[in-house]
Amino acid sequence: MSRALNEHQLVILKELTKHRGSLTSLLRRMSLEHGTSFSTLKFNAKRLKELGLIELNNKMACLTSAGRLIVNILSDDALKQPDVSSLRSCSVTLREELVELLKPINGFHLTSSLSCLDIILALLEGWLALGLLNVKALILSKGHAAPALYVVMCRYGLLCERELKSIGELGSKLQTHAEPGASIVAVPTGSLGQGLSVANGIAMAMKMRGEHGFVYVILGDGELDEGQVWEAASTASSHGLDNVIAIIDRNNHQLTGPTEAVKKKEPLRAKWEAFGWDVAEVDGHDHEALLRTMIRAELYRNGRPKLVIARTGGMSS
Repeated sequence: MSRALNEHQLVILKELTKHRGSLTSLLRRMSLEHGTSFSTLKFNAKRLKELGLIELNNKMACLTSAGRLIVNILSDDALKQPDVSSLRSCSVTLREELVELLKPINGFHLTSSLSCLDIILALLEGWLALGLLNVKALILSKGHAAPALYVVMCRYGLLCERELKSIGELGSKLQTHAEPGASIVAVPTGSLGQGLSVANGIAMAMKMRGEHGFVYVILGDGELDEGQVWEAASTASSHGLDNVIAIIDRNNHQLTGPTEAVKKKEPLRAKWEAFGWDVAEVDGHDHEALLRTMIRAELYRNGRPKLVIARTGGMSS
């Protein structure tokens, strides 16, 4: 239920954990403190009451048991509850498998795949194993890192070992760039710079159909040289696509050298924020931090698309 709440509603719920008084006095104080109109807050409080998250007793507002549950889910302590410690050893194993898998095809984009493996691992763990993420579509815009996606998919039973070993073979559904047919692969990717545009289209269609859920798109930092990425960034913001969550694999390298030497990307966060995105930065190899950041991105539906800059170190993009 928390994923359907907007930012105003979430703030009201949190404020009610420490407020003792009438709902009107709370909303008037919040209006002054947050610069939000009283009528907007009143509308959102009414919606919370309809959802059964708050109740009024003689005009005194308090949280229902469901409301308290939502607030607990939102707390930092609750977001740390999922135990993803097993992913550390899993990541080591998958990296070893990836090296062996790509030996027959001359280590095709090995470092690029290693770079984003932990991002994909945290995402699929939160989505498929823990059910904490509401993923409707996953787009690997840096499609040349498909081998990383394949080994993680195999871990979650989406591919069998025999299929995995057929990567790159003639007739195999696992080509060296991601394409439909491989289970959760939504669209073909390979020509860089197009993934975010496709994500926008899917997200816009979902909104038109009244569908809930999120479109995740993983981009390489070298890919940001493509002008289409920035057109898509502007489009997502202009249309209020808060069901788009983009993750940049910020490894600081691209095919022809360090990203800052080829074409400067920094200040990366400030650029995306200037395009109207909410931006978070995280260690791209910290599974717990990655998952917690994705959960937060889904929870805060405020009309703005979300970006996670996952800093993954010095591996090739």
